[in-house]
Amino acid sequence: MGSPAKQVSFVAADYSDSAVFSHDGKWVATACTVFIGGSGQQCTLKVFDARTGAIRCQFTTAPDMSDLAWSPDDRFVAATGYEAMTVFDAASGARRWTKQFDTSSNVNTTYSLDGQTLYTSGYGAVLALDANNGNVRWQVAHDDRSDMVHQTVLSRDGKFLAVASGGGYGGDPNSGGNIRVRHASNGALKWEAHVVEDRIYSCAFSADGRKLLYYIAQYSGENRNVMVDANTGARLGTLPNLASYTQSRFTFSPDNRYVVVAGDGKVRVFNVETRAMLYEIGANLLLHSLPDFSPDSKLYLIAAKRPITSSETLWALETETGALQWTMVHPHNLQSARFNRAGTHVATASYGGATVFELVALAALRHKLVHQGPVRAVAFARDGANLATASTDKNARVFTMANGQETAHRSHTAAVNAVEFTPDGQSVLSGSDDNTARLFSTGTAGELLTVTHDGPVRAVTISRDGRRAATASTDGSARILNLDTLTSRRLAHEGAVTAVAFTPDATQLATGCADGAARVFNTATGARQLLLAHNGPITAVAFGTDSYLLATASEDGTARLFDIRNGTELRSFTHPSPVRALAFSLDGRTLATGCADAARLYTVATGQLLRSIAHPKPVRTLAFDRSGKLLASAAEDGVRVHSAGNGELKFLLPDGAPAEAAVFDPTGTLLAVACADNAARVYDIPVE
Repeated sequence: MGSPAKQVSFVAADYSDSAVFSHDGKWVATACTVFIGGSGQQCTLKVFDARTGAIRCQFTTAPDMSDLAWSPDDRFVAATGYEAMTVFDAASGARRWTKQFDTSSNVNTTYSLDGQTLYTSGYGAVLALDANNGNVRWQVAHDDRSDMVHQTVLSRDGKFLAVASGGGYGGDPNSGGNIRVRHASNGALKWEAHVVEDRIYSCAFSADGRKLLYYIAQYSGENRNVMVDANTGARLGTLPNLASYTQSRFTFSPDNRYVVVAGDGKVRVFNVETRAMLYEIGANLLLHSLPDFSPDSKLYLIAAKRPITSSETLWALETETGALQWTMVHPHNLQSARFNRAGTHVATASYGGATVFELVALAALRHKLVHQGPVRAVAFARDGANLATASTDKNARVFTMANGQETAHRSHTAAVNAVEFTPDGQSVLSGSDDNTARLFSTGTAGELLTVTHDGPVRAVTISRDGRRAATASTDGSARILNLDTLTSRRLAHEGAVTAVAFTPDATQLATGCADGAARVFNTATGARQLLLAHNGPITAVAFGTDSYLLATASEDGTARLFDIRNGTELRSFTHPSPVRALAFSLDGRTLATGCADAARLYTVATGQLLRSIAHPKPVRTLAFDRSGKLLASAAEDGVRVHSAGNGELKFLLPDGAPAEAAVFDPTGTLLAVACADNAARVYDIPVE
């Protein structure tokens, strides 16, 4: 399964521990650490544009200033490190103030809702600071040998602070742990609870502030997540135990229905009211950060390292079921991943730096049409009511788009490579490795015509007027079929024929051949009119809308435009690898090409490169929608739909199966994909 995300900005660093969106989502604050020889470190606090990565401001500070918090009005950022806190202007980078602490490892920095107070904690204290100058408003000391502070969290209404503590360095290992809730205004204790087992490592308020979950960690015995009434401390219940001593991380969903608990290499999701576990996933995952929910609570993110492969991966999971929605393998060690408040972007922090990804819509699956082998080709009828498929399971099939049911099929004795409807939708032409092309009825008339080659049939096409068809075979020939008389004419070549295409007026046929040449034939007489040479096998041919402009693609790394009225080569487009795919927009003004690294769009009139759309895997086929606004590219890693206007990624298909081909229906509202996982899929494409 692929990721429905595109990288929109990146700020490099040797190490970034956190990347935090501003409340309005326009900016990201990150602490970037650069290692300078030996063990030296330099930390730079940066604020950058979430969409472009442009640096807004930055300044160098002490190492490990990794805990970041935005003020509610997004004017300031507070950065807390091992023994200090700095507040700086998010627009200019000017320091507002810096506060040195007597207690070490200050973490969990949070602004009050009015932005006037900053709450933080260290091993030996919980503090409330004046956000304007850093002066201490109140402070509660802890013994860092027996009651070390591990986490503080502010309730969503800003009225209370929960403090998890216990244990310490060099102290009594049997001192137990404490959970305390204090009034945020003055630090006064509201209630506290002591546990004898061991320290309390972490805590979190539910979204409505009525419940508090805390984690008791033990070096021996069972670890526990305990849920209590946040107002009184009364114990409500215990979540299932963790199997080993490990840090437990948890997050409540914004709608207050779920809590996600990450620990002991697994992720578990519980119902908040009943505390019943809904499901658990994973095994031996190295979990790096708190899970993070989308604003609508439908998804949550997990950043972790996979076992065996050790690849850093970001998972997006459906909250209610745990179903995997998408994954993204990250090139660097992930430290955190967070949604912005709108749920439209995700920011990640890693050893490589901070990255922002824009989430892209997933096209909705309408039909999954199961076959017994990989599907190699798909074609819509002209009215869009039916879809034909070609599969290695030796069958060509026809499915109705009304309900996805199979309505007709034609069996071959080997894999089927190509299918095409006649314009009236009443017949389908199929080409197979069994050396035949078969024209069969979508109704009850059965097989209408069989054309036999001396080698596999790789491609078929039918003219727009429905009177002629053509086949391409590895036997060194193409055939022109007269569909009125059901007769055929053989066109000899010097190698395997790989592609065929009629002019819009059906008077000429172009073929592509492995001998490195494209040929143009008169369809009425079969006479060859042109031989158009490349320096490598031809992989695709396509005509524009005017019946004289021919595009060719070749393994020589070029795509070329020819005027077939006189055989003149008008343009040659150089690529870094073999060109495998071609497509004209419906108006004929734009030509798309596909090779190993990208899909490229050119202006036909001038040859200007409009844009290059990077593709992780080689592009196999390309298709424009009827409006010419969308371009679908099929590749080994699935299908992507981009804007033909600006190259923006518009849709990803959720299954991510290797794709052999993709084609839009005549209305542009459906996209059919031939998939290598034994299925053809049809997706709904929203119309803008």
